Amino acid sequence: MGKSKNLRKMSPLRMISAGGFVAVSVFGNRSSTEDIDYILDPELEDLPKAEKKLRIAIEEAADQLRIGKNWINDSMAVFTVGENRKTLFRESIQQNEILFQGKHIIIYAVKWQWALTRKLIRLGSNVKGDRDPIINLSDSVALTRRIIQQEGAALKRDVIKGWTENIYTPIEDEVLHQVAAEYVRKYGTQGII
Repeated sequence: MGKSKNLRKMSPLRMISAGGFVAVSVFGNRSSTEDIDYILDPELEDLPKAEKKLRIAIEEAADQLRIGKNWINDSMAVFTVGENRKTLFRESIQQNEILFQGKHIIIYAVKWQWALTRKLIRLGSNVKGDRDPIINLSDSVALTRRIIQQEGAALKRDVIKGWTENIYTPIEDEVLHQVAAEYVRKYGTQGII
């Protein structure tokens, strides 16, 4: 990134991240991840140019390291758009959980509540066999624990359901029951009530 004059002018670039990178670097409930998912600061002055230059820098790093070109990608951006993306970004920055900080880039954890709702929705698709349920369950329990530590109380099911913007794929009661049971098994106390 330091080679690009345009990216240097914008540095440090701020991103938010969710998924495996957070599980590995914050929670330690996974030993590795395939990639780093991110959303670039949606309020950058020239966002399209920044995205293009960043993509070039990512591909150059992938070539140098001999790894896949999608080792870091913006695939999570499809889950929030427009003003919702800007709000999510601001709230994630305010949460101030820094995953990585370098000379030209700072990566923050996405807002915990948003991350939990995404995991719960994915876990709901696991019931149908679409995803790896063990990883998503472990991530959901870790996120639940972090939010409880932040808020100081067990999470209410109806409150969790209200966190999602996705009206087409609601959080299933069965999934909340599964995460609540695993939380009790792991921590010996109620996490979701």
